[in-house]
Amino acid sequence: MSAEAPSSPSSLAATARQWAQARGRAIPLPAVEQVPWWIIVLLILGIIVFYQVSTSATYSVILGFIAGGIGMTLRLTVMAFAVALVIGLIAGLARVSKTQPNFVRFWPLRLGLGVVLAGLVTWQGSSWPALTGLGELGFWRLLLLSEGVFLLALPVLLNAYTISTLYVEVARGVPLLVWVFYFNFVIAALLRENLGIYTDEVSRAVIALGFGYGAYLAEIYRAGIQSIPRGQMEAARSLGMTYAQAMRYIILPQAIRVVLPPLGNDFVAMLKDTSLVYAIGVTELTMLTRQYGARTFLALPAWTTAALVYLLLTLLLSFIVRYIERRFAVAK
Repeated sequence: MSAEAPSSPSSLAATARQWAQARGRAIPLPAVEQVPWWIIVLLILGIIVFYQVSTSATYSVILGFIAGGIGMTLRLTVMAFAVALVIGLIAGLARVSKTQPNFVRFWPLRLGLGVVLAGLVTWQGSSWPALTGLGELGFWRLLLLSEGVFLLALPVLLNAYTISTLYVEVARGVPLLVWVFYFNFVIAALLRENLGIYTDEVSRAVIALGFGYGAYLAEIYRAGIQSIPRGQMEAARSLGMTYAQAMRYIILPQAIRVVLPPLGNDFVAMLKDTSLVYAIGVTELTMLTRQYGARTFLALPAWTTAALVYLLLTLLLSFIVRYIERRFAVAK
C-alpha cells in the first residue's frame, strides 16, 4: 500500500525541497509553466522604452506637453465611473424587481385627471404657446388622448422594471460616441434653451460616459444580485426585514463582492473610452496628443507616447483592481 500524502505544512515544505533537489535544484523554484512570462517580457520592453523616452529630447517634450491631459483623463474616469455606479445600481435593482404595470391602481383618480387636463388645454390652450397645437384638436380628441396617457401610458412609465429594461436596451444599443455627441449637442441645448441651465464640456462628457456605462453596470449588478441564493432573501424576510432592508443589509453586501471583478474590468475600460470625448473639445490625453501632432507633424512619436501612457495607466489600474479582487474575493 502506498504511503499517505503529507498534510502538515512542514511535511509539505520537506516534500517540495526533496522534489527540487531531485531535479538538481537546492531551492524549490516554480516550474516553467508557472512562470508569468508575459510580465517578464513586459518588464523588459518597459525598461527599453523608458530608456528611449528618458534619453530622447523629442519624447521628453511630448510627454511634458501631454502631461496635463493625463490628469484630466484620470479625473474623467473617476467621475464618470462614479456616475455609472449610481445609475447602474438603481437600474440593476429595478431590473431585479420584475414587477408589472398596475393598470387598476388609482384608476378613478387617473380618469379624473385626464378629464381635467383635457378641459384645461381646450379652454386655456390659446394662452399657452406650447399647447396651441393641442388646443386645436378639440375637447373630445384631447379627452381620448389624455385618458390614454393617464390610464395606459402612465402605469407603464411609472413601472421600474419596464423603464430600467428600456434604458438598458437603448443605452447598450447606441455607440458610446453617439451618446457623447447627443448629450453635448442635443441635451445640453435643450437644458440651455428651456431651463436656462448651462453646462461645460467636462460635465457633458462625464454624464454621457456615465449614462452609457450605467447600462452595462446595471446588468452586472443584476447578475450579481441574482447569483445570491433565494434562501437569503427568504430568511431575511422571515426575520421581519422589509424588502429594502433585506436588500441593503443581506443581499447587496454579498453581491458587491461577487461583481467586483467585472466592475474593475469596466473601470479599466472606462479609462480607455475617455479618449472619445476629445471629439467635443475636452482637453484630455488624446486631444492634447492630436494637437501636438497637428502642430509639429511628428505623428509617430506623439501617438507612440500617448499609446505608452495609456498602456501604463491601464496596467497600473489592472494591478490595483486585481489586488482589490484578491482582497475581497469570495471564499470558495
